[in-house]
Amino acid sequence: MRARHSPFESLVTAVAQRVPIVIVLVDNHGYASIGALSRSVGSSGFGTLYRFSDNGSVPLDPASTDVLPIDLAANAESLGAHVIRTKTIADLRDALAGARGAKELTVDASDTARGFFEKRGYTAKSRNTVLLNGEWLANTTMVKPLAAKEATKESAP
Repeated sequence: MRARHSPFESLVTAVAQRVPIVIVLVDNHGYASIGALSRSVGSSGFGTLYRFSDNGSVPLDPASTDVLPIDLAANAESLGAHVIRTKTIADLRDALAGARGAKELTVDASDTARGFFEKRGYTAKSRNTVLLNGEWLANTTMVKPLAAKEATKESAP
C-alpha cells in the first residue's frame, strides 16, 4: 500500500515552507467534470455532487437538492493560505497578474473595446496608428494599476 498526501497537507507544507505558489480554485460544488463524463457514458455520476441527500440517497441530479455549504476558499485560508476571491474572468486575470508580481496591466484596446476597459479601471495612455495596405488602423494603449498590496506581496499560496 502506498501512502498518499492530501491536497490539504500539501498546502500546509507550502505555507509552512513559504513556497510561492498560486492555486486557482474553481468551486463547481463537487466533481462536476467527472460526474458529467460519468453520465455521458451511461453511468450515474454517483457521489460527484456536493449536495444534501434526498431521503437518504446520494443525489444524482445536479438540481435535485441544495448545495452543501462547503467553502473551499475558507478551508484554504484556515490552513494559512492567502485567498483572493474573484467573481469574473476580468477579476481573475487581475488577481493572477498581482500574484505574479505585476504592478499594472496593459492592453491595446480597439475603439470598440475601449469602453469595456474603462469600466474596469483602465485609463488611456497613448493612441496608436499604423498604415496597413493603404488603411489607417488605430487602437489605444490603456493601463490599469494593480492594488499596491497585491502587486507587492509575495506570491504566497
